[in-house]
Amino acid sequence: ISKLKKLNIINAGNNLIESIPAEIGELSELTAINFGGNSLIDFPIEITKLQKVSYLNFWNNMIRKVPSEIGNMQSLVKLFLSENRLTNLPPEISRLENLYYLEVNANKIEKENKLKIKKMLPNCIVKI
Repeated sequence: ISKLKKLNIINAGNNLIESIPAEIGELSELTAINFGGNSLIDFPIEITKLQKVSYLNFWNNMIRKVPSEIGNMQSLVKLFLSENRLTNLPPEISRLENLYYLEVNANKIEKENKLKIKKMLPNCIVKI
């Protein structure tokens, strides 16, 4: 995968993928990533190194935690995390100044944490 240096889009949804190779963090030209509908348990921290990604889809996996480094993804505009096993999002998500749309519904997020997430992202449409 690390040889695909000019790759812009990964569309690997609905493939029963259980893990993503760390080399994905070397694909610096990526702008859109879709791993929705797979079997991922871990949010690959290497993805947070990708500064051009504006669209990130991890809908319908088994992810339990989003790393704090997500706050480094300053180009992120749309983020889909619905139907996972999340109980909260890291406070660093508030650093995503360009984030316009966030889906985190159908997770295990309690009402109190849902309110915190909305407050952290006042300029974002949050589906929770």
